[in-house]
Amino acid sequence: MTPTKTWTDFRDYHIFFDTPIELNATCTCPIETLIERFEASIKAQGFEETKLWTTPRENDCFKPLSVKLYRKDDRYLYVEFARVKGLDLVRVLMILAEEKEVVKAYAEGFTAVGGEGKVPSK
Repeated sequence: MTPTKTWTDFRDYHIFFDTPIELNATCTCPIETLIERFEASIKAQGFEETKLWTTPRENDCFKPLSVKLYRKDDRYLYVEFARVKGLDLVRVLMILAEEKEVVKAYAEGFTAVGGEGKVPSK
């Protein structure tokens, strides 16, 4: 999805252009195997793992399983696998941008981790 305007409400889905992406994920393998396959696929595209500014901590909704930051030329790719608490689900969050600070801002917004690596107080 590509933003079409400045937005303040994450629930307003009309602010995005749909960008079709094909995903083939018919897998009953363990999540660790899926994480390894994603990493191999990302590296095969020429991305190299780089230092992450912080590691998201477990919160009320998610338990991080794997969190990595990759770089290829001037593009950064953030990939996070997190178990959804209370459900038999794993969320895969992928953020791609040309600036590390943009990736950082989105990642912190969607993982509930503040800029210091701390969960914001309520």
